[in-house]
Amino acid sequence: MEKLLIEVHSPAANAVRDVFVPVNMQIGEVTQLIGKMFAQLSGGTFLFIGEGVLSERNSGYIFNPNEQVKGSRLRNGTKLILY
Repeated sequence: MEKLLIEVHSPAANAVRDVFVPVNMQIGEVTQLIGKMFAQLSGGTFLFIGEGVLSERNSGYIFNPNEQVKGSRLRNGTKLILY
């Protein structure tokens, strides 16, 4: 399974993590997984309610949750923010 390595910053969790994401998933599914990951790693200080938005850190581009990772602007090393 092909994967990309991306960096995700979550201001609400006050954390930055490197994450491998499968290219065959939709952005919305990736957002859910990343949100749950931050919630688990925060020790209860960050609660993920199932809603989130991924955007590029430098440009502010907001990813369509229905788009597949493979056809998106995501590349190895992309820096994102989870809102």
